[in-house]
Amino acid sequence: MSNRIECPSEAWDRHCEDEDRAAFPNEEEMLERLDPMGDAASKYSVSLSIPGDDDYESDTTLYADFGVFEDEAGEIFIEYAVVYDGPGLTDTAESGVFELWELGELDKNSWFPIEGHVDGANEGAHDAELGAFIHWEDIEKAHKRWTKDLISKVKAVIKGENTHT
Repeated sequence: MSNRIECPSEAWDRHCEDEDRAAFPNEEEMLERLDPMGDAASKYSVSLSIPGDDDYESDTTLYADFGVFEDEAGEIFIEYAVVYDGPGLTDTAESGVFELWELGELDKNSWFPIEGHVDGANEGAHDAELGAFIHWEDIEKAHKRWTKDLISKVKAVIKGENTHT
């Protein structure tokens, strides 16, 4: 135990820092709020399929989810997660939190994290000789939904409509 006496300004600074930490979740807490495999986020998912075979049931899907959060200083953050769900393995393939400005301009070419995992899923399907793969048309459709929702949620946060979506 220390005999050091804390001056009032130090105590106040410590108190403010503690409150800031409590009000703004850390990266792990932010990511826990996401539900990539949930119903709401499933519109961003892509699965293996076989052209012309409507009866094929995929056992491999990439799911994604994101949220938008504004801290007390007005900085806007994007949290995201990508989950790989395949034979014998369901795991987070990628996740993170970053400030909105790091994303650059929000337009139809905005970042879509699933794209970075498609080749791996397709290579696994090829190696297993499934005859199935994730089609770029499906990725483009999911990407459009992702981008539209991302822009909408960022605009809502900027307008002050939501603090976390």
